[in-house]
Amino acid sequence: MISQQLNLITLQDAMDLMKVSRSTVDRWRRYKRLPYIKIGKEIYFNKEDFENWIKSHTYVEEKEFDSSYLTSNRR
Repeated sequence: MISQQLNLITLQDAMDLMKVSRSTVDRWRRYKRLPYIKIGKEIYFNKEDFENWIKSHTYVEEKEFDSSYLTSNRR
């Protein structure tokens, strides 16, 4: 199959991997520039591009631990 030769994943595969709806993936394609390939009516994603896009749009909030809070609120 051509999708395996080109390392492509289907729209359904992308939805399943991210556990999101079709409308979410469509919104990402439209507004967040998620790269995709359209062959006929089918939507595919290059697996490597998809993974890189996810990494570049991932935000991990790191909260600094304030130990003074623990000592000042002791009874």
